[in-house]
Amino acid sequence: MKGRIICRLVAWIMGSAGLLTAGVSSASSYAVSTNSITNFLLSMPSGSSFGGFTFSGDIAVALGDLTGGEADIDKQDADAACVGGYCAGFNNSFTSHGISPDPGYAYGDAQIGSKNVLAGTGAASSIGEATSYDGLAGAAGANTMIASFNLTSVGMLNFSFLSTPYMQTQLGAGALSASGTTDMNITIWQGLTKKFEWAPDGLSGGILNGTEGSDPFSLNFGINGNNTYSPGAGSFSASTAALAAGTYTMKIHMGNEAHAASVAVVPVPAALPLFGSGAIALAALARRRSKSSQ
Repeated sequence: MKGRIICRLVAWIMGSAGLLTAGVSSASSYAVSTNSITNFLLSMPSGSSFGGFTFSGDIAVALGDLTGGEADIDKQDADAACVGGYCAGFNNSFTSHGISPDPGYAYGDAQIGSKNVLAGTGAASSIGEATSYDGLAGAAGANTMIASFNLTSVGMLNFSFLSTPYMQTQLGAGALSASGTTDMNITIWQGLTKKFEWAPDGLSGGILNGTEGSDPFSLNFGINGNNTYSPGAGSFSASTAALAAGTYTMKIHMGNEAHAASVAVVPVPAALPLFGSGAIALAALARRRSKSSQ
């Protein structure tokens, strides 16, 4: 999971770098994407067994006047990833913090507040937020639960939860881009065969081998430019089709990313190799922390 987040951010950095040229330092761009899920309930047939593990991860990177990177991964509460003084005090703060003064910042964070989904108290939050004045800034946070369960007879699983996503992107004079994405999905596998998939999109029928009860708005969405996505709190629910007796693997995932790019005053070709080395170091750090948390 952390590797995929790093790869997406590195790809965005590399793709955006070609747009950067020397310019003034007054340009600014800002992006934030956050979501909080609460009251997550998983209902299973009686006699079923269930066991799993969780992990949360985040990353923040910047290239330009503000250059640096930080990443973390943990079983339930990843330490905040922050580049820049503005976000130094942020930790498990999953609301918009707004545009910062120059030179900007990148803040990523994730937390699984409760993994007790069988009791209906499952909760998780994630955020990516960035301000850029001269260069690029990006951040992301993600939470995942992977579980194995066994059905002793044919039965269905039921899911329900509350979700409150929020995204905002702003482009100041001279800014290049600002974008935010949010995603959330539930998948069930038996061996190599996908038996169920649900990625709430606010439309009816967007489910594989199941039935939606409530899907009021999209949790898999992106914005850019000058835009806001603020649907408020919504109640979501769905059920699988009948599953045969047997052993299955389930993954519940949520994530948020934010990217901001403004005119750069740094020599980009010289800076990119340094960033590439930093990304490799971040990936190695994530792997080491992942192993140490097991």
